[in-house]
Formats: sequence, C-alpha cells, structure tokens
Amino acid sequence: MGKILKLFMGIVSATPVLILAGIVLVYIMSIVFPVAISMKFRIPIILAGMLLIILGTATVFWANKISKLFHQSLSNMTCFDFMHGPYKFSRHPGALSMIMMLLGLSFVMNSFWGVIVTVGMFLLLTFVFIPLEEKSLISHCSESYLEYKKQVRMWL
Repeated sequence: MGKILKLFMGIVSATPVLILAGIVLVYIMSIVFPVAISMKFRIPIILAGMLLIILGTATVFWANKISKLFHQSLSNMTCFDFMHGPYKFSRHPGALSMIMMLLGLSFVMNSFWGVIVTVGMFLLLTFVFIPLEEKSLISHCSESYLEYKKQVRMWL
C-alpha cells in the first residue's frame, strides 16, 4: 500500500505546480500583452469567474477531505476506496477543481490569455499527466481500477 500512496502523491503533486505555473504565465501575459475576453460582457464574465473559483475551491476541499480519510485507513485501503465523495463523479476532482479555479481567475482578470493557458493546462493534464497517473494505478490495482475507470469519467 505504501508504494501506491507514494506513487499517487508524487504524480498528483505535479498538478498544483502546473496550475501555479499557469497562473504566473497568465499574469505575465496579461501585463505584457493585455487582451480582454470581452469589454461588453465584462460583469457577467467576472461573476462567472467568481462562481468557478468558489466551486473549484469547494471541490478541492471536498477532495482533500476524502483523501485524508484514505490516509487514515492506509492499512485497510483498497483500490475500490476511490469511489467516495467527488471521486464518484470525477476520477481527478483535484485537477478538475484547479482547472475550474484557473479558468475562473482568467474570467475575473478578463484575460484572453488566461483562457488559452487554461485550455493548454487542461490538454497537458488530459494527455500527459493523468494517463501517467492512471497507468501507474492500473499497474498497482489492475482490475479494480479498470472497473472504476468504466464507472467514472476522467473529468465529469
């Protein structure tokens, strides 16, 4: 079980670092090359951004709460334990919530570059980081994780 946890924590920690890099990139691009999403619909865009930030924050706290429950019962942990809380709806709720927060921040900043960077981060996670994580989980959990993948979508 310790190997699964180490592997899981090592890959998952790449997501916040990637999102933080995205935030820095959005900030720099917005200062150097300011391009707004829309000036006409600025208020609705900002409100949508605030809603995404709130939902993303709530989701990341919910996912962390469930993760802590996993850590408390390491000796009894199985690969079926991922089917709790937000993990019932998304195999990667932490990454989903961070993408939501980055997109929300982009909307609040009214930054076209923020949307572009968010799409790039989403693609990197979808096609690089998450497949690596899932490959490792499949090698450790085999059939149980494959069954979980059939039942729960990657994002939503």
